Amino acid sequence: MYIRYTNHALERMLEREISEELVEKTMRDPDIMEFSQRDASRFIAIKRHSFPHMKPHVLIVIYEVQNDNLLVITLIDTSKVNTYT
Repeated sequence: MYIRYTNHALERMLEREISEELVEKTMRDPDIMEFSQRDASRFIAIKRHSFPHMKPHVLIVIYEVQNDNLLVITLIDTSKVNTYT
């Protein structure tokens, strides 16, 4: 399965210095997996991450399956851990 990224997702990754590896780890092994309430073909992967010298963060990746491939639509990086986990 191949993972592609929308331009919007790539912009968010650059702005927040988030690697493809971290996005893919969140998708492979989420703490919470949900379906979008507005679009049943979209998945929401949520994972808590800890980094040295930083507060814990939650990465939320919204993606969909298209012809046996995954398309990352957008992502959200937040330090509001208790809101999402």
